[in-house]
Amino acid sequence: MYNQLAISSSSSSSSSSSYYESLKILEADVQHANSLFDTAIHFAGLKAVGESVGNPRRYFDNNLVGTINLYETMAKYNCKMMVFSSSATVYGQPEKIPCMEDFELKAMNPFGRTKDPKGIPNNLMPYIQQVAVGRLLELNVYGHDYPTKDGSAVRDYIHVMDLADGHIAALRKLFADPKIGCTAYNLGTGQGTSVLEMVAAFEKASGKKIPIKLCPRRSGDATGVYASTEKAEKELGWKAKYGVDEMCRDQWNWANNNPWGYQKKL
Repeated sequence: MYNQLAISSSSSSSSSSSYYESLKILEADVQHANSLFDTAIHFAGLKAVGESVGNPRRYFDNNLVGTINLYETMAKYNCKMMVFSSSATVYGQPEKIPCMEDFELKAMNPFGRTKDPKGIPNNLMPYIQQVAVGRLLELNVYGHDYPTKDGSAVRDYIHVMDLADGHIAALRKLFADPKIGCTAYNLGTGQGTSVLEMVAAFEKASGKKIPIKLCPRRSGDATGVYASTEKAEKELGWKAKYGVDEMCRDQWNWANNNPWGYQKKL
């Protein structure tokens, strides 16, 4: 059974106060092989494409060395089951979309090769959120000349609740079939949304105008990446319930009530 949950986190990219008080929190770092794990769900601690290109050693050290230490700790305590959470970044610039689980892995940046943030966010939704609440003046849109319908890059954006449910579904699959081996599942909506489409959706949800600044493409960014979720739907019994409009609505509701996150009040 997995009715007890402990979180091991270095809090380098998030605030520990964002965790529910009912959870047992272990303040640790996976780079230090001294934490006790039962069944593990491993999320890469560093995940910004642009930063990974500028500071690749930090990404290899944190994401690879940290993962190796986690494996060694799991082996020490005879823990053999893990859900390893990655990103569609590992598919690089695919020859066709949607991406299938058997596609060749050809990451374009150090994060892809390894797998409410503090400071300036590197993910689109938190970035838009901080502009909407007035913490940042404008949103940098990296790349406006891609061969897409509006020139901005296309990705598959997924609601955090759908993502959480997908990881739990994968965990249940492990318990149901411990000998499943190493199997990949894509989690997403199965539909691509451009950066500018996401901006428009957030403006609609918030009623706020999001000032943007069109910037050159970043090294390591692909034109468009989104994945097929047919395998997850069939084998995990999981499917995304929410779309972009619901994501923006819920993100704005949270941001409007917590403009400075959990750490600071206006």
